[in-house]
Amino acid sequence: MNKNILVGIPVFNLENPMTRLSSVLDSTQRTDLQIGLLKNTINSFKKESIEIYVISKDTKIEAICTELGIHMFKSNLDGLNNEVIEFSEMFSDYKHWIICHADLPYINKHQCNVLFENLKNEDLLISKSSDSGTPLICGSVKFSDFSYGIESFKSHIENLKKIENKLQTDI
Repeated sequence: MNKNILVGIPVFNLENPMTRLSSVLDSTQRTDLQIGLLKNTINSFKKESIEIYVISKDTKIEAICTELGIHMFKSNLDGLNNEVIEFSEMFSDYKHWIICHADLPYINKHQCNVLFENLKNEDLLISKSSDSGTPLICGSVKFSDFSYGIESFKSHIENLKKIENKLQTDI
């Protein structure tokens, strides 16, 4: 079966992950948690028709990818936003694409299967986190204006409106 969904999971590195939890977890615990969440995210998306890449330059992340039989995308650019943008050049080779953060404790196999079903009927799906970030964005439309961090959801919506306006003008 051909792989028709491309999943990209951006991970900056494991040097000092999840600093927002530093008041309750030490560095080793946060690293272990990040690795556990990354493995969970990968395993939740694993399916015959899915091509999974972890987007990172971190050698420790690369070892995890090798262990799990997952591709690693090493960008030539600096900064996670730019790395994801470069990764998005692969979207045209697939029917659908997904960009999902690696630190989402609520991702599981069932939710990924629901997402795969929803992708069949939608051009684009996007989720908003409590800090107005974008933990997950996916679709079938050409899109490469990625940004991450606090308030990135608003940025994505503005960029998507520009695409929508351009499509309406071109019709």
